[in-house]
Parts: sequence; structure tokens; C-alpha cells
Amino acid sequence: MKSTSLIAIAIGLTCCSAVSLAALLGINLTGSFPNLNYVSNESSATTYTSGSQSFSVLASPVAIRFSGVTPPRLVNPTGFPPAEVVSLDIQVDNSGNLIGGVPGDDLVIQGEVDVDGNGSIDFAGILLTGEVLGFGHQDTGTTSDQFDFRFQVTGGLLAAPYFSGKDIGITLTSEESNFVGNFNVNFNGKAKGNIAPIPPINRPPVCAANGPYEVECAGGITTLTLDGTQSSDDDGDQLIYSWTSTCPGATFVNGNTATPTLSIDSSSGCAIDCEVSLTVSDGVNAPSHCQATVRVRDTNAPQIVCPGDAQIECDASTNPADTGMAGAADTCDPNPSVTYSDAVAPGTCPVTQVITRTWRATDSCGLYSECTQTITLVDTTAPQILTCPPNVEVTCSEGTSPDVTGRPTVQDNCDANPSVTFEDQVNPGCCPIVSVITRTWTVKDSCGNASSCTQVIRVLDNTAPTITCPPNVQVECGQSTHPSATGRATAQDSCDPCPAITYKDTVSGNCPKIISRKWKATDNCGNSVTCTQIITVVDTTPPTITCPPDKSIMCGQSTDPCHTGRATANDLCDPCPDITYTDTVSGGCPGTITRVWTAKDRCGNAVSCTQIITIKVAAPCPRTPGYWKNHRSRWPVDSLQVGCVTYNATQLMNLLSNKLPNGGNAGSDMSAALAKFVIANKFNLLAGSDPQNIQQVLDAADQFLCSYPPGSNPKGTNRRIATELKDELDCYANSRPTGCVGN
Repeated sequence: MKSTSLIAIAIGLTCCSAVSLAALLGINLTGSFPNLNYVSNESSATTYTSGSQSFSVLASPVAIRFSGVTPPRLVNPTGFPPAEVVSLDIQVDNSGNLIGGVPGDDLVIQGEVDVDGNGSIDFAGILLTGEVLGFGHQDTGTTSDQFDFRFQVTGGLLAAPYFSGKDIGITLTSEESNFVGNFNVNFNGKAKGNIAPIPPINRPPVCAANGPYEVECAGGITTLTLDGTQSSDDDGDQLIYSWTSTCPGATFVNGNTATPTLSIDSSSGCAIDCEVSLTVSDGVNAPSHCQATVRVRDTNAPQIVCPGDAQIECDASTNPADTGMAGAADTCDPNPSVTYSDAVAPGTCPVTQVITRTWRATDSCGLYSECTQTITLVDTTAPQILTCPPNVEVTCSEGTSPDVTGRPTVQDNCDANPSVTFEDQVNPGCCPIVSVITRTWTVKDSCGNASSCTQVIRVLDNTAPTITCPPNVQVECGQSTHPSATGRATAQDSCDPCPAITYKDTVSGNCPKIISRKWKATDNCGNSVTCTQIITVVDTTPPTITCPPDKSIMCGQSTDPCHTGRATANDLCDPCPDITYTDTVSGGCPGTITRVWTAKDRCGNAVSCTQIITIKVAAPCPRTPGYWKNHRSRWPVDSLQVGCVTYNATQLMNLLSNKLPNGGNAGSDMSAALAKFVIANKFNLLAGSDPQNIQQVLDAADQFLCSYPPGSNPKGTNRRIATELKDELDCYANSRPTGCVGN
């Protein structure tokens, strides 16, 4: 914007003619510029302190002249509360040389400025700030020592529109100065001057690139429209646009306009950060520059297409080259990476699997998409039997184990260890072939696929059984020599589970007797084997002897064993052991004979027993039932047990009288007849008659009468038995033993 208004102009200070050093700082104290001098009322406000080497100025107002401006500008700050102030702080050494780079060495001008002179304040506050660039000092030797200061503008309200990149000059005069000591700097003279117009100012344009820009990656080339329309010129000058960019492969369409199209090569990476620079010019002032950030981003994951699901044999390759490869495309990355991972689950049988293959397409920005392919491994192929064992002939002793007859060799495409089993069908053969085995081999994999083959095995039996004889034994004569007592042979046969076992004995000798027992085992094919067992039969046991009962005889009766009884003997080995006796006689008549009987078998084993024969005087002769019936007074007892019943004298008399015990008629009752003779002979023995072995008959008769007492009238066989017993008792009752008394 151009202005024709007035501004108060401050002129460089009047000083002495010594300007050499101050002029070095670019401050021209001469020339056609109006002079405006001020007198400082605060002489102490501008000092130099040698101890701190600090040169400080606090003045209000002060003449400020700007050099390096075409034309030079002079500003008179006025009227800003609390005062129009120029504050200046630098450090110089004792020789008056600037000590640079000290923090806080700066210039601050504070006040108000009416730029166009219309009475309205255009700028108020911190007008200018600056950093010290140089310091000049001229010692005139008078009270007009001169000091020049130069500062580079760093800020303030007037900096941007008027003094961008310019510097500031300040000239002071002082009383006599000496940098070794302290001194005050004073302004002299009175303010004077005139007001001069400031030529119109054409202000530079304002640049605005309107960033940052963010755009989605669009493959190899990404395009976007830039916007510089916010750039402006306060003077209304037409702007000229010029765009540049640090983006890779950047090209512009309509690059000299406010809204060009920028093309970027986006194939180099997933995220691109670069800049565009805009230069705007109004054709008068220096161009203005600005920048904006361009960010190219990829936020879209690749697109992926999975291969179809597959079912393959368990030994087939699961490589993607065989099962299919996923395809992928990405708007930014021309070659997104394609990877996969497998999750393996067991199938329906051990060697099968279900592979869930997850495919992933990843672009260079790490964005990814996934899809899933299912690969099912199945086993439908049966195992192979490479060789079936050949048909063979074996003996029973060799056995039919596959270790002997052979096994098949097999393989399976998936199962490393398929099961191999066999089943035998056994058919009987004809000796020497005892059986024919048809062996069916079956090979089955873990999925149940199976193959089979057949082998024929002929089993021969031409080997005799093996036999084990029982050990040789010694047995006592009379003990059993049956195999159940002396042991049996055992036999085993590789073909016949139960070979026939027989034996044959050959006997020799007597004491001892030797039995050679030949055992024979024969299998069902006629193969046989024998062994011999020796059984020694010894006789170390004497016979058993039974002495005749002790005997009483009458004096004069024979003592021959035919009358007194013979000993009997039994021997387990000798059927007729030799029986002898020796007598030892004591006394005469009466007297006693001690008869020792001895039985000896043929092996010399002997045993003895003793019989006592008592020689007595004559015994009464036996009497008949009629005698005892008629001689009641001679009964030895009045009651007597007959059979199992004890009868009194009346009952006994009834029985002796051919009656029943109760007096009834006995008739033909054979039990009553037998009882009559039992009574008579028991009376005979009780009276002292020689029993002559009649006691046994009496015992038998008593036993019969217990079952068939008088009155039972036994029939048939029982009647016959009763009759025989009665007749024996009748014979005794009517006998007359030698020497008996009472004939």
C-alpha cells in the first residue's frame, strides 16, 4: 500500500568534526538530511561502567537514524507511556572494543508512530529490537566525544513492513570520555529540525502455500492439486506464482498458477514426506517464499485372491506350486509380498491331515489382507505287497512261525509301518504231510486300505516223538507196580499233541523181582520211540500169621493140629509161606502146651504167634433139647438171651417144648425150632461141654434170630438158612466127644 502522509524524522546527532571511526560504522553525519538534536535531561541515564564493562543507555527521546535503507529512514518515537524510551546495553573492553556474543546485548525502541501523519497512531509498543553488530568511539579530547552503535533488526512492530534485513544506527555525543574509568554520556544542543514527507511504500506480497497436504498413494504416480490462492498483496499488485518441490519425481502441470497439479513418483516407498515451495512476486518488491509439507500415505490393504481348496493324496506335495498360489494387488505397492502359514489338524485317519493355509498379502506399508485355503490330505491307495513269501514245506519240529516260513515285504505311500497280519486255514493232510496251511497275508494301512496275498505251507511229520521215562523205582512186594504207582512215561511230538503211550513188562528173578518196563510213544504217523524203566520188587515184609485159638482138651485127647487147630499165614509175595510150630509142654494132665507157630516166606522173612493148649480132665457130654426140657433142675441159668431177646425160664421151657415163647403152638416155624437148639447148646457150653468150634455157629444163629425171632416163620432162603444152622447145632448136641462124661 502506498502512502503520502508525513512522519516525524529524526536526524543524526550534531557532533564534532572527528567522524572517522563513527563513519566506519556507516553512519553519515553529513548530508542533506535534516538534523534533529535532543538534549538529555538525565545525564546519568547513559553511562559506561568500567568494572562491568557495560555501556548502558536509557534515553527519552533519542535521535535514531536507520542506515542501509534507500532512502534512509529516520524515526522519532514519541508519546508511548510510560515514556518514549530507547534502551541500549552492550559490553566494551577498556580500550573501547566491542565484546560480542554476550546475551542481553541488544537494543529496544519503545514508543508510538503515526506513519501517515493523520493523527492516528499506526504502531504502538515495542517498535524495534536489535542485536549489536558494531560499536565505534571517537575521543575528540573535548566535551564532544562521539559514539556510534549499529544493531541488526531482529523484531518489533516496524521490522516486517519497513526494516526486514536492515540495521539500525545510533549516534551519541559525550563529555570527555575515557574507557578506563567510568563516565556519563550526554546529549547536547537543542532539538531542532523539520518534517519531510516519506515517499509512498510498495509492500511485498504475502506467500501462503496452504499446507500440509495428505494424499492416498495411487500406485506408481500419485497426483494432487496444490492451493496457493491464500497468497495476497496489500497493494493489489498482480502476483506471479512459481512452484518447486522436493518430492520424488515431482512434475507440475500449470506450475505458474495458484492451483497447479503436482505428480509424485510414489513407487519408492509406503510413506513419502516431502515439501513444496511457493514463490510469489509482485514485480516490485523482493519475492516472498513459503513452504508446505506433502505427505503421501498408504491406508488401503492389498487385495488378495486365494487359490481354491484342494484334496490330494497324503504323499502328494503341499507346495503352493502344486496346490495353488494366492494372487495380490495393491494400489500403492506394485509387488506386495505374499506369504502363508499352515495350521495342521489331524484327518480322519492317522496319516491324513487337514491343512488350513492362511495366505497373507502385505504391502510395503505393512498393511495386509488374508484369505484361507483348505488342503485335505487323504489316503485312498492300498499298500503294495512287493513280495509274498513262497510256498514252503516244513517239519512239525520247525514250526510254521513266519520266522521260519517267511514274511511278505510291503510298502505304503503314506504309512511307514502298515500292519501285516495273516490268517491260516488248516486242512488235514495224509502222512507224512500232516496238514496243509493256506496262509492269507493281509497288509493294511492306518486308513484301512488293504492288500492281500496267499502262501501255502505243507507240514511234514517224519520225526518220532520224544519220550521221557519215569525214573527207576524200588517197591515193596505187595505194593502196586501199576504206572499210577510207579510213574508214567511222557511224550511230546511236534505234530501229534497226544502221541499214544504204551508199555510192556519183562519179569525176572524172585528175591528181588526185576520188572523191565519198556515204554513206547507212537505219533499218529507211526513214528515211535522207546525207553525202559526198571522196577525192583523187594520183599522185606514178613508174612502175617493167624494162630489157632487157644484150645482146651481132655486128658488123653490128641494134641495134633488136626484137633487143636492150625495157624494160617498170608504173604504179599509168597502165596504159600512155610508154616511150622514148636511145643513147650508144662505139666501132664492137667497141663499146658505152649505152641509157637512160625510162618516164613521164600525170601526168609518170618513171623511167629503162640497158641496155648490146656489139657483138662473130661468135660460133660453135650445134651439134646429133650434132655434140658426134662431136667429143669440142671439148667445152669434161669434166663437166657436168644437172638436179641432175653427169655425167662417159662419162655425157655415153652421153646424147648416146641412152642412159641408165649406158649402158642410153634407148628412148622423154623425160627422156633432153631431157638430150641440154640438154648440147648448154650446150656451145654455153660455146663462145661467142649465147644468144638460150635461158638461160631451159635453167633450166626443169634444174629439170624435177631432178624427172625420165634414166631416170624421165615420163608424161602431165610428158612433154608435157619434149617442149616439148626442142623449144625443138632449135630453138636447129639455128639459125643472123646472122653466126655455122661454118655
